[in-house]
Amino acid sequence: MLATAIVPRQVYAVAHRVEQYPGRALLFGVSSVPAAVTLVVALAVSVVGIPSLMLLVPAYLGLLFLGTLVGAYFLGRRALVLAAGGGRTSDVLAAAIGALLVAIAYPIPFIGSLIFYALTLFGAGAIILACLSHGGKYRESTAR
Repeated sequence: MLATAIVPRQVYAVAHRVEQYPGRALLFGVSSVPAAVTLVVALAVSVVGIPSLMLLVPAYLGLLFLGTLVGAYFLGRRALVLAAGGGRTSDVLAAAIGALLVAIAYPIPFIGSLIFYALTLFGAGAIILACLSHGGKYRESTAR
């Protein structure tokens, strides 16, 4: 919720990217795991790459953490849009409802963990897509 209050434009831009390309976001998120593992192994084998691991591993864990936040925000936003009938919703309220839904689903054995990991990878893929998308048109269209 704090991230949504501090940087609402960026969170909205990533969530907007998820709404446009949900399949791509999930694909990028799921494919980021083997890509990160392959990169870690390749860097660990080379002597020069070992110092880079000190940056890569925390960066990827940070990406997954932010992916969870974006996924929860997206989930809460969808729930609010369904409840409000498509009207304008509060970003902080959407993040709070999404976090609450994730917290409710997580204790469910197996299914809760599966939902949590899928949502995390979904959000991480959305962040990757938002970072890869370039050009002024996209940035101008998401400005409020």
